[in-house]
Amino acid sequence: MIASSGAISHTASFPVIVQNLTMTSSPSSLTITRGSSGTTEINLSSVNGLSGNVSLGTTVWENYYIHAYDANASVNPMSMILSSGGAGKITLTISVGQSEPNSLLRVVVSASMVRQLWNFNLTLQVNVV
Repeated sequence: MIASSGAISHTASFPVIVQNLTMTSSPSSLTITRGSSGTTEINLSSVNGLSGNVSLGTTVWENYYIHAYDANASVNPMSMILSSGGAGKITLTISVGQSEPNSLLRVVVSASMVRQLWNFNLTLQVNVV
Protein backbone atom coordinates (compact mmCIF):
# COMPACT_ATOMS: atom_id res chain seq x y z
CA MET A 1 0.00 0.00 0.00
CA ILE A 2 1.31 3.48 -0.86
CA ALA A 3 -0.06 6.68 0.69
CA SER A 4 1.10 10.03 -0.60
CA SER A 5 0.43 13.72 -0.21
CA GLY A 6 2.43 15.91 -2.56
CA ALA A 7 6.13 15.12 -2.16
CA ILE A 8 5.59 13.01 0.96
CA SER A 9 4.84 9.32 0.54
CA HIS A 10 4.80 6.28 2.77
CA THR A 11 4.90 2.62 1.75
CA ALA A 12 3.69 -0.27 3.88
CA SER A 13 3.66 -3.99 3.04
CA PHE A 14 1.08 -6.41 4.36
CA PRO A 15 1.61 -10.16 4.18
CA VAL A 16 -1.31 -12.18 2.84
CA ILE A 17 -1.76 -15.59 4.44
CA VAL A 18 -4.22 -17.87 2.68
CA GLN A 19 -5.78 -20.35 5.06
CA ASN A 20 -7.15 -23.51 3.54
CA LEU A 21 -8.43 -27.00 4.18
CA THR A 22 -7.30 -30.13 2.36
CA MET A 23 -9.25 -33.38 2.07
CA THR A 24 -8.00 -36.79 0.95
CA SER A 25 -9.76 -40.15 0.95
CA SER A 26 -8.58 -43.69 1.50
CA PRO A 27 -9.56 -45.52 -0.63
CA SER A 28 -10.09 -42.85 -3.28
CA SER A 29 -12.75 -44.83 -5.18
CA LEU A 30 -15.29 -47.52 -4.34
CA THR A 31 -17.23 -50.21 -6.14
CA ILE A 32 -20.56 -50.96 -4.52
CA THR A 33 -23.10 -53.57 -5.58
CA ARG A 34 -26.82 -52.86 -5.62
CA GLY A 35 -28.44 -53.25 -2.21
CA SER A 36 -25.25 -52.71 -0.21
CA SER A 37 -23.02 -49.94 1.10
CA GLY A 38 -19.37 -48.99 1.31
CA THR A 39 -17.23 -46.68 3.38
CA THR A 40 -14.12 -44.60 2.92
CA GLU A 41 -12.16 -42.47 5.34
CA ILE A 42 -11.74 -38.76 4.61
CA ASN A 43 -8.75 -36.98 6.15
CA LEU A 44 -9.04 -33.22 6.74
CA SER A 45 -5.97 -31.06 7.33
CA SER A 46 -5.59 -27.42 8.34
CA VAL A 47 -3.34 -25.31 6.08
CA ASN A 48 -1.69 -22.04 7.20
CA GLY A 49 -3.35 -21.85 10.60
CA LEU A 50 -6.98 -22.52 9.66
CA SER A 51 -8.95 -23.38 12.79
CA GLY A 52 -12.53 -23.54 13.96
CA ASN A 53 -15.73 -25.56 13.72
CA VAL A 54 -16.06 -27.40 10.38
CA SER A 55 -19.56 -28.51 9.29
CA LEU A 56 -19.73 -31.42 6.85
CA GLY A 57 -22.36 -32.66 4.39
CA THR A 58 -22.77 -34.77 1.26
CA THR A 59 -24.54 -34.75 -2.10
CA VAL A 60 -24.74 -37.62 -4.61
CA TRP A 61 -24.61 -36.63 -8.29
CA GLU A 62 -25.15 -38.54 -11.50
CA ASN A 63 -24.42 -36.99 -14.90
CA TYR A 64 -23.97 -33.57 -13.20
CA TYR A 65 -27.52 -33.53 -11.83
CA ILE A 66 -28.53 -34.24 -8.26
CA HIS A 67 -28.92 -37.98 -8.04
CA ALA A 68 -32.59 -38.94 -7.93
CA TYR A 69 -32.33 -42.73 -7.77
CA ASP A 70 -31.71 -45.02 -4.85
CA ALA A 71 -28.29 -43.96 -3.49
CA ASN A 72 -27.33 -41.72 -0.60
CA ALA A 73 -24.26 -40.71 1.35
CA SER A 74 -23.58 -39.58 4.90
CA VAL A 75 -20.60 -38.52 6.99
CA ASN A 76 -19.78 -39.24 10.61
CA PRO A 77 -19.20 -36.99 12.44
CA MET A 78 -21.15 -34.17 10.77
CA SER A 79 -18.96 -31.49 12.40
CA MET A 80 -15.60 -31.23 14.10
CA ILE A 81 -13.39 -28.62 15.69
CA LEU A 82 -10.16 -28.32 13.73
CA SER A 83 -7.14 -26.79 15.46
CA SER A 84 -4.51 -24.66 13.74
CA GLY A 85 -2.20 -27.04 11.88
CA GLY A 86 -4.36 -29.96 13.01
CA ALA A 87 -6.05 -32.82 11.25
CA GLY A 88 -9.22 -34.85 11.62
CA LYS A 89 -10.87 -37.93 10.14
CA ILE A 90 -14.45 -38.58 9.08
CA THR A 91 -16.12 -41.70 7.72
CA LEU A 92 -18.09 -41.41 4.49
CA THR A 93 -20.75 -44.10 4.01
CA ILE A 94 -22.47 -44.57 0.64
CA SER A 95 -25.59 -46.76 0.49
CA VAL A 96 -27.01 -48.07 -2.79
CA GLY A 97 -30.58 -49.38 -2.92
CA GLN A 98 -32.01 -52.27 -4.91
CA SER A 99 -33.46 -50.01 -7.64
CA GLU A 100 -30.16 -48.25 -8.44
CA PRO A 101 -29.16 -48.81 -12.09
CA ASN A 102 -25.58 -49.29 -13.25
CA SER A 103 -24.14 -45.81 -13.16
CA LEU A 104 -21.12 -43.71 -12.36
CA LEU A 105 -21.87 -41.62 -9.30
CA ARG A 106 -19.98 -38.64 -7.94
CA VAL A 107 -20.18 -38.08 -4.21
CA VAL A 108 -19.41 -34.52 -3.10
CA VAL A 109 -18.34 -33.99 0.50
CA SER A 110 -18.79 -30.34 1.49
CA ALA A 111 -16.95 -28.74 4.38
CA SER A 112 -17.89 -25.25 5.53
CA MET A 113 -16.52 -22.89 8.13
CA VAL A 114 -18.00 -19.43 8.71
CA ARG A 115 -17.73 -17.93 5.18
CA GLN A 116 -15.60 -20.60 3.52
CA LEU A 117 -16.72 -23.69 1.59
CA TRP A 118 -14.69 -26.61 0.27
CA ASN A 119 -15.88 -29.53 -1.87
CA PHE A 120 -14.21 -32.91 -2.24
CA ASN A 121 -15.27 -35.25 -5.07
CA LEU A 122 -15.23 -39.03 -4.84
CA THR A 123 -16.05 -40.95 -8.02
CA LEU A 124 -18.08 -44.07 -7.32
CA GLN A 125 -18.93 -46.83 -9.79
CA VAL A 126 -22.15 -48.60 -8.87
CA ASN A 127 -22.13 -52.17 -10.22
CA VAL A 128 -25.24 -54.35 -10.47
CA VAL A 129 -24.63 -57.98 -9.54
